[in-house]
Amino acid sequence: MEQMVTVIIWAAIFQGLFLGFMYLTSKQSGSASNKLLGLFLLSLVAEALAIFVPFDSIIGYSIRQYFELPEIKVLMPLFFLHYVLLKIGFAEKYRKFLRFNYGIAAIIVLITVANVFIYLLTNRSIFDLLSYGTIEIIFLAQQTYAFILSAVCLSIAIIETTKYQHLVRDNYADMELLSISWLWRFIAILVISTLLWGAELSRIFIGFYTGEFTNWNFVNITWAVVTIFIYVVSYQAFKHRDLFDGVNPKPDIRIKPDLTPEKVDKQLEAPLRKCMEQEKLFLKTDLTIYDLAKQINSSTRKVSNCIRVCFGTNFSEWVNTYRVEEVQRQFENEASANLTIEGIGQESGFKSRSAMYAAFKRFTGHSPAHFRKTDLS
Repeated sequence: MEQMVTVIIWAAIFQGLFLGFMYLTSKQSGSASNKLLGLFLLSLVAEALAIFVPFDSIIGYSIRQYFELPEIKVLMPLFFLHYVLLKIGFAEKYRKFLRFNYGIAAIIVLITVANVFIYLLTNRSIFDLLSYGTIEIIFLAQQTYAFILSAVCLSIAIIETTKYQHLVRDNYADMELLSISWLWRFIAILVISTLLWGAELSRIFIGFYTGEFTNWNFVNITWAVVTIFIYVVSYQAFKHRDLFDGVNPKPDIRIKPDLTPEKVDKQLEAPLRKCMEQEKLFLKTDLTIYDLAKQINSSTRKVSNCIRVCFGTNFSEWVNTYRVEEVQRQFENEASANLTIEGIGQESGFKSRSAMYAAFKRFTGHSPAHFRKTDLS
């Protein structure tokens, strides 16, 4: 069983190496976020090589002791968080946090660079200059920092991705912007990996303080989980564009809905209904709450609050309910019999096939094809 896991891990290493360079060099999807995804994969590959490489030294230089190879664990959570923030358009908010921790990560990596120079000039290493106890304390401190940083980065990713979903629901009618199950899978795999890494780190700390190391080893299990990410999730993530790419204007993340009764202008209910039911603004594929607010000479905050209180939903679901109903009416209309489902969807305001299918699944539990077949039978 252990040999099988090792073979899978080595296959993942080569696959990760290929995908990492592809993400970095791709011209078709060469966004800054995908380049960070490539760096994240290559950092995983480098960490895996340091663990599973079958030899102990390179031209006499040991690669099994602490700091003999670059400690890049601190870079992995930063690449991950930076990627997620770029995807959802919130990177600027955490610019100082990322810059500070990239600096610390660079210092930690430079310990190995310094060690290589010491070896090349004196044929000695850090282990010859410092006591083993000192080096071990530095190493454990670095590992602890890397783990805490991973937990913080994952927490930020979860919080900001959740905020992204709420912001999109309140500001945009494009259901495709809410189709981010691939991003949640990315985060989930990293949560599992971090928990396993925490278990392994606990084992190391217990052994360090008691002098007795248990036989539990979470390394292979962790890398088996990472393998799933490399093979499946990373490629799904690469294929998806940055979520606010080409979308203008972007929502102000500082604005929060205020649903206190005195703050809700219920007089907007009638003009809002008119915009949907008579003027059919929902047919505009790139409709946003900014367009709607401009149409009735109001503010986006007032419109959003009114939709929540008067219609009991958010902007995205409110608009797409009209679109789904329009598609169903088109299915019943003989004049639309020669149109494809995608064509009817576009005429009903859906920006893409995937957006229409997502809306139908959400509001009816069935696909558009199911309803058309029912109407034709």
